[in-house]
Amino acid sequence: MKGLSRAIAALPFLLLCAGAPRLPDPIDKAMGQKSRTTGAELLEEARGDEEQTPWLLLYAGELRRLAGDLPAARAHFERIAGDYPASLAKAPAVLGMAVVDANGAASGNNLATLELIADAYVPPTLNADRYLLLARAKAAEGAPAEDVQALADKAERFASGEKDVAKRIAKAVESLGDEPAAEPVSTEPADLEAIAAIRSAVTSGNLAKAGELAATFAEKFADSPFAREAAYAAQRAAGGVKIDPGFVAVLLPLTGTYALPAESLRAAIELGNKHAGGELRLAFFDTGGTPEKCVKALEQATIQQGASLVIGPLLKEEALQCASVAQAIHVPLVTLTSSEEVLVAGDQVFRGFPSTEQLVEALLKETFDVRGLKRYAIVHPTTPFGENAARIFADAVTARGGTVPARTGYDPEQKDYRATAKALGKKDYKARAGEYERLKREAERNKQDVKKVVLPPLIDYDAIFIPDSYQRVALLASALAFEEFPVGRFRAHRDDAPVTLLGLNAWNSDELARRGGTYVQDSIFVDAFDARVDNAPVDTFLAAWKDLGKGDATVVEAAAYDTTRLVAAVVAAGGDRSAALLSTRLADPVAGTLGFGPDRQIARDWRLLTVTREGVRPLAPPEPIDAGN
Repeated sequence: MKGLSRAIAALPFLLLCAGAPRLPDPIDKAMGQKSRTTGAELLEEARGDEEQTPWLLLYAGELRRLAGDLPAARAHFERIAGDYPASLAKAPAVLGMAVVDANGAASGNNLATLELIADAYVPPTLNADRYLLLARAKAAEGAPAEDVQALADKAERFASGEKDVAKRIAKAVESLGDEPAAEPVSTEPADLEAIAAIRSAVTSGNLAKAGELAATFAEKFADSPFAREAAYAAQRAAGGVKIDPGFVAVLLPLTGTYALPAESLRAAIELGNKHAGGELRLAFFDTGGTPEKCVKALEQATIQQGASLVIGPLLKEEALQCASVAQAIHVPLVTLTSSEEVLVAGDQVFRGFPSTEQLVEALLKETFDVRGLKRYAIVHPTTPFGENAARIFADAVTARGGTVPARTGYDPEQKDYRATAKALGKKDYKARAGEYERLKREAERNKQDVKKVVLPPLIDYDAIFIPDSYQRVALLASALAFEEFPVGRFRAHRDDAPVTLLGLNAWNSDELARRGGTYVQDSIFVDAFDARVDNAPVDTFLAAWKDLGKGDATVVEAAAYDTTRLVAAVVAAGGDRSAALLSTRLADPVAGTLGFGPDRQIARDWRLLTVTREGVRPLAPPEPIDAGN
């Protein structure tokens, strides 16, 4: 049982380890060239490995596009899509092809691509033109002015880093209102109309018709992006398996490295279904922790057995592969990964677990927006997760108008963090020689040992963000106090202004208070679940979980429990599953689960937490400022 508890306790942190790519160094230099053609040539001549090359090609293609060389731009984007299908650069490249092909006015397949692909990892200028195209399309449809303006605003925000692009986008946005609304004519290409007919036949259970339509589709539209979906429909028709409205499949790695946490998730999902009235007929499929086995399980559950909706998979690599398959089968997939990359696959893919982006946004909403902390230092482990979280946090701070004056990384395997703390405090004796000499003279006047004079940390920030586990946070806090940082309730000098420590949900353990002591008190972190709150739904969940003998519940089980109850409500509502996922709300969540937003991610009511002498507790609102003082 102890081994199970350790595996489960580590899972919330593991689920957030969705590493973002680090762009190759030549890209910065190329983007800084006055001539975009020169910048593109630099990237075309650069040499990279299998991971770097698609990013070099992506930015070379974008520079060619901005320079007006559309054939060369499209060639780069096509190469990425064809030669690097597993790269995160593929989705931006597909978007690049759509923008090039639209050539100022999008419709049909181009419009669908512009709408479906996520903003993540896309060059900002490419996103700018994408949202300008969408704004134009909405304006031409006669959409409400606020919808058009929202898209135009996004275009201008993405363009803001490039003066000439920003000027061009701004000019185009000004003319949007002058464009006459288009006549209400169908712009659906023939393959879109054909695949819609196939979907209708499958949904209604007319498999004979679906098979006939799929065969015709294969003959007429072999190169269509929907050809894979038509092929799956043909398989379903050949097997005679209709969609079973109450049957929900669950994909979990029930064998292999993650078998213990997967079994705990299975228990949470079964409990969620029980408390929802047993609406779902659940079947669990073992993914073995591999993308290949996950895809086979997904195909078996849907094409061969008729599942109407799928929960899972758990691991990022599994989810990335299964997402595109679920999109092709046209079955809603509610993943249990924290990675937002899965959403790129299309409108049938939903993400049910908290992401780093969401946690950071909730943290800054409290610290920046409410408490007025504007300057942040970042101390992070040099791991894919740590670097990704640091990037997300820094971007979110600067987007709000804040600053990140200090940032340093550390090896998570090291035992002594004093050097890390010293680097954060900028104890550069050469650069601060004048201040050091002043302190020595002051010591001499006070008849103190000059050899013991040390520079205090140079602190030009209000808070320190540490995206790591509570175990290492306690060690880092101790090292910061050793270097005289005023963290927690510790003060090396009476007049020191406190520096608040900030973190994510991997801090959520009462062990943090025990290990970190005074140094971590008054820190602020965020999670979706808090077992300490006095809340009837949480109490019901925890009592039932205790009866199962599974140990302490974490955000992982709580989120899976909520997700299952939400899915049960969707199935009970009937009709189109994807539409119901977007409209259904959960009234009594235990992990802050409200329902899926238009971005197909669950919106949450976040728990803001702090550390006291007694342990982790809910964060109290800030004291009101006395306007008279």
